[in-house]
Amino acid sequence: MQKTECVGEIIKKLTEPEINKSVGKEIRIDNRTIYPIVQTSVIQSENGITIAEIFPIALVIAENDEKYVISVLESFDNPENVIDMVKK
Repeated sequence: MQKTECVGEIIKKLTEPEINKSVGKEIRIDNRTIYPIVQTSVIQSENGITIAEIFPIALVIAENDEKYVISVLESFDNPENVIDMVKK
């Protein structure tokens, strides 16, 4: 009979989460372009279990040569950093 690991032992074997922010597919509506900004988190364990999540954190709206940020989940210390993620 194989010994089952307790949850605490499994948690000890998890890696630090790898967290990234990226720009999703742009959406064009009339003279507006909307860029979703998403955050991905990946955690792996020594025994091969991978946990991944992706969720929206902001929208960058571009219209009339201006860009602005609408936060979905969090406030940003510097919204310009989010806007700079959009290369257009």
